[in-house]
Amino acid sequence: IDRYSPEIDEAALRVAAHLPGAYGSEWRTDLVARNLGAATATLKFVLHQYNGNLEGTGTISGRAQKAFEDIVLSLGGAASKGSLEICSDQPLLIAGRTFSVSTLGTFGQNFEGHVAALGYVAGDTISLIGLRQQEGAFRSNLSVTNGGTTDAEVGVILYDAAGTQLKTYNLTIPKGQVIQDIEP
Repeated sequence: IDRYSPEIDEAALRVAAHLPGAYGSEWRTDLVARNLGAATATLKFVLHQYNGNLEGTGTISGRAQKAFEDIVLSLGGAASKGSLEICSDQPLLIAGRTFSVSTLGTFGQNFEGHVAALGYVAGDTISLIGLRQQEGAFRSNLSVTNGGTTDAEVGVILYDAAGTQLKTYNLTIPKGQVIQDIEP
């Protein structure tokens, strides 16, 4: 992929890592990408770091989602960190999670916030990518915050990695409250 071509989508994670940290922590980064196009997406990854870049490639089937676990190690970074550039010939939604690994599981998170007046309104559709679960190892939580002054109803539709609809349900969020679905 020529990353300078006008038909290439570019995205980035501010930081991606595979390295030891303080107090015995072991930092890792997983990348999840959803291909919004109908054709298979061809991806190029560039980890920009002080001592030289690491590069790799990947693919995602049309309209599918794929997890690239421990993306830095898969690019050859055994003790590395940097910003991760993602180039694709199809439009993508990207989510990254940097976390620490332990014998008790993984610990880390990403939050995106919105000021109440700038949040979502009735009729908006939002795509969340990267919700994953592996029994005994990790799971994703789904939290919905209602910053408004009246109760809100949110419809949730869950899909598998291939884009097949699995489940549909509603959450009622009281005004000014948060609802956490710990195992969607």
